[in-house]
Amino acid sequence: MEKYRSQVRMLALILMLALVSSLALAACAQSQPAAPAAKSAEQAAQPAKTTTSPLKIGFVASLSGFGAPMSEFPVQAFDLAVKDVNDGNIAGRQVTGVKVDDATDPKVANEVCTRLVKDEKVSSIVVFASGASRAACLPIAEAAGIPLIYAAGTEPGIKSPSWFSAGESSPQQVAPLVDYYIEKGAKSFFLFGEDYVYPQTGVDFMQKYVPKKGGKVAGSDFVPMGTTEYSPVIAKIVQTGADTLLQMTAGSDEIALIKQLRASPGTQNVGIGSTNLIAATQQALGNLSKGVVVSFSYIDAIKSAENDKFKAALKAQYGSKAAVPTHFGAMVYDAVNLVSLAAKKANSSDGKALIGALHEVSFTGPRGEIKFGSDGYATLPIFVGQAGGDGTYTILKSHPKVDLTEILK
Repeated sequence: MEKYRSQVRMLALILMLALVSSLALAACAQSQPAAPAAKSAEQAAQPAKTTTSPLKIGFVASLSGFGAPMSEFPVQAFDLAVKDVNDGNIAGRQVTGVKVDDATDPKVANEVCTRLVKDEKVSSIVVFASGASRAACLPIAEAAGIPLIYAAGTEPGIKSPSWFSAGESSPQQVAPLVDYYIEKGAKSFFLFGEDYVYPQTGVDFMQKYVPKKGGKVAGSDFVPMGTTEYSPVIAKIVQTGADTLLQMTAGSDEIALIKQLRASPGTQNVGIGSTNLIAATQQALGNLSKGVVVSFSYIDAIKSAENDKFKAALKAQYGSKAAVPTHFGAMVYDAVNLVSLAAKKANSSDGKALIGALHEVSFTGPRGEIKFGSDGYATLPIFVGQAGGDGTYTILKSHPKVDLTEILK
C-alpha cells in the first residue's frame, strides 16, 4: 500500500513540476572512454560489439528523490527493452542504454541534457519527465541533430525536427472518453482540470468536441495544482445539472476531488471520466474509484500476444520485484524499440538518419501498433476502461489507431 501511496504522491509532483520548471537528467553512468580500455562490469554484460557503430540511447528518469516511485516501472521497461532489442538484434547493432538521474531537481535539466549529448554522445534521448524537462532538453537534442522521444502525455502543437511523442496527446486521450459517454447516452458535460498546459489543452479541445458529437458543455473550470477543497467546483457541477464530469486531475488532487464529490448530495449519479486514474490512485480511493472511466494508451488487461509476452518477460526479468505496470512504462518500452528499428532501417546510428527513419518505421508491442506521423506525434491505440476499485480495469472500448491529425480536423 505504501508503494501505491508513493506513486500517487509522485504523479502529483510530476505534474506540478510541469508548471514551474524543468525536470532533467543527471548522469548516473560514467562516460565511455574514446580509447580502448579494460571493460567495466556494465560493459562486460553488454552483447559483443559488431563492426557497425553502436546505438546509444539516453534515458531521463528520476532514480532518486521524490520522483523515484513513479519512475520504477519506466526504468524496468527501459532495461527490458534494451535487453529485448539486443536479444533479437532489432537494431542490427549493439544497443546500450544510459540511464540518468535528475534527482527530481528541475534546476539541472539543461546542464545534464547537455552532458548526455556532449559527454555520453547518445544517438537519441527518451524522456519520462515533466513537460518542462522536455522543453529544456528538446533544443539541446535539436542542436545536436538527434531525436528526442517523449514518453508521457503531452499537448499538441510542438514543432521540432527532433520531436517525437510516444505517448498520447491530450486530444487523443479525451476524445475517446467523450465518444464513450455520448454512446452511453450522456447529454451534459462539466469539464474540469488543473491549471497547467495538458489539462488546458484537453479542456479546450473538449469545449469544441463535445458539441460536435451532440453533447452539451454545461460548464468548465480549472483549479491550481495542490487544491484540497473542491466544494466550489462541486457546487457548480450540481448547479449546472451535468450528468458527466470529465476531469483532468491527478494524484492526491484527484483523490480529494473524488472523495468530496462522492460525499456530496446530488452527485451520486454523476459519471466520472478521468485521464489520470492510475492503479495507485485506485488503491488509495478503494471502492470510491469503482466505476470511474479512464482513457489510456495502455492498460495491463489488454488481451494480445504482444502484451502477454511483455508481461511474461517482466515477470521473468524482475520476479516479485516487478513494478505495477503503467502506460508510462509501456511508452518507454515502445520508444526504445522504435529507435532501434529506425537504426536498422537507416543502417546507421547517426542522429539525423534516425530522425528520418523514425517517420518510416512502426512497432507492434504491448499497446498495439505505434507509428509516428510527419509531425512526430504517434498514431496509437487508446483503451477506454472502467476502474474496479482495486487497481484493476475492465476494457470497455478499444480504438486501435487514434491519429492526432484526424482528431483535430
